[in-house]
Amino acid sequence: RESCTTENLSKILLLSRAISDDNAGSLEKVKWSRCTRTDKGVSAALNVCSFNMIIEPDIVKDINKQLEGTDIRVYDFRRTTTTFDAKRRAEARAYEFVVPAFAFQHEGPVPMPPPRMDGNGYRTYAELQDDAESEHDGEAYKLATLGEGVNQEKVSEQAPGTASWAELSQQSPVLEYVRGVLKLYERSHNYHNFAYRKKGEEANATRFIQSFTCGDPFTINGMQLVPLRVVGQSFMKLQVRKMVGFVLALVRSWLRSGTPPPDACLLLGKDALFSAQKRFSVPIAPALGLMLDHPLYTSYDQRFGKEAGKGEISLPEATLGQFRGEAFYPHVVRTEAALHHFQYWLHMTDTMQLPLLFPVGAATPATATTTAEATAT
Repeated sequence: RESCTTENLSKILLLSRAISDDNAGSLEKVKWSRCTRTDKGVSAALNVCSFNMIIEPDIVKDINKQLEGTDIRVYDFRRTTTTFDAKRRAEARAYEFVVPAFAFQHEGPVPMPPPRMDGNGYRTYAELQDDAESEHDGEAYKLATLGEGVNQEKVSEQAPGTASWAELSQQSPVLEYVRGVLKLYERSHNYHNFAYRKKGEEANATRFIQSFTCGDPFTINGMQLVPLRVVGQSFMKLQVRKMVGFVLALVRSWLRSGTPPPDACLLLGKDALFSAQKRFSVPIAPALGLMLDHPLYTSYDQRFGKEAGKGEISLPEATLGQFRGEAFYPHVVRTEAALHHFQYWLHMTDTMQLPLLFPVGAATPATATTTAEATAT
């Protein structure tokens, strides 16, 4: 079933007369293709869709007028070759995951956050894992409305590591460790332990990561964020969130215990998380920080982008940077200040103190305690 985003956009295209009434309700008729699907709750700065389009004057303006009140915007359209397919032509996808800096600063267990501003309670660690892996993955929040009115003082009160902490330096030993761990993800590996219901013997469990880097910390509305950027040919469901979740688990294991940092080379070896035969449970980082930044069409742009009547698929970095700075980063800060996704996830990770290599099916400390009590009774 197509996602709500595709369904909403197809209705808008019909209203804007970008597709004809004869093709309404059947996107296959217009050869519809979307480059990438994202988990619910994950943002996207740029996605690319291809289809047979009716081009009218001011068509982009008309489409965006119909999209008012939603989180979707159309940047522009490009004429392409007749065989162009947005999904198949994409050579790689670039994602960005921003993490509040307090995750890399807080020594000792991260404290339990205050009540959420929406009045809802917090879920258990097991429920967070189950929710992320279900078809109703996470919770969706609108960029324009979530956390409106949350000022810097409120952020400082509710999120550890904002005004109460010194700024995290780009030369921080923790960030240098993180950069080293991210480097281990690069090249081809079996990522079935980082995917949703994927078996190690399946051929498509092996994925190629071109680069995975950690940028310098920056501050938005009083909260310092750390950007993690990954480029790969393609990603499986939950893969990026699990890769980041494991890195955060390594860092938290180090900071809360005061012991030397874990040996990531050993934990990510072919006898551990990259093993095709062994199955481990990997923590899933909150969807809030993840954003599809852009797909890459480098070869297509080089070959066809300069032809008359066509144009490059890629957008200027300034356009994407404007979205990040004006919409995505403030959205992450407002949401974290209001609902504490990261603080609660880190609190649960620190409290549970699960082994870094946690076999699938093994009882968590809470489950084991409950089972023991039931047996005793």
